[in-house]
Amino acid sequence: MKSFTLFLSCLILSIAVFAQRSNLCDRPILADRLPAFLNIPQYFDYIQAKQCQATSKKPLLIYFTARLSANAKKLEQVLAGDTAVMRLLNHFIIVTLYVDDEQVGGKNLLLEEQKYSCKTQPQYIIESFQDKWQGMIGDVSKETFINFVQANVPK
Repeated sequence: MKSFTLFLSCLILSIAVFAQRSNLCDRPILADRLPAFLNIPQYFDYIQAKQCQATSKKPLLIYFTARLSANAKKLEQVLAGDTAVMRLLNHFIIVTLYVDDEQVGGKNLLLEEQKYSCKTQPQYIIESFQDKWQGMIGDVSKETFINFVQANVPK
């Protein structure tokens, strides 16, 4: 019984530490089966990200992508490990939406087409807490991506 109590205490502490170090409000749906953008804490479901946004008041950085998108992978490789990029992204709730996933791809593609009037990947959209677009860019260089994110960091 004592070891179970210790295990439970460690688990609760781990969850609390994880929540403090990330912008996530709860465990992301689909996190166990979809690759994460830059291996940082994020959501894979738009509605779940919006629910978290209601609490945190941070803007969303929505990343529409596909597993087979060479352009998306190219930028991810260039951004990976860049500490300045990671600090910038900490100002946002990241939501990666795969448009080619069997389970949720159709729903994500429909969202991209109907709400944002585009259907190309990669696509990066910053959406404020008030559900307003702050910006949208597609296939870009590292410098353009960083400038885009910097320009939309909440004041």
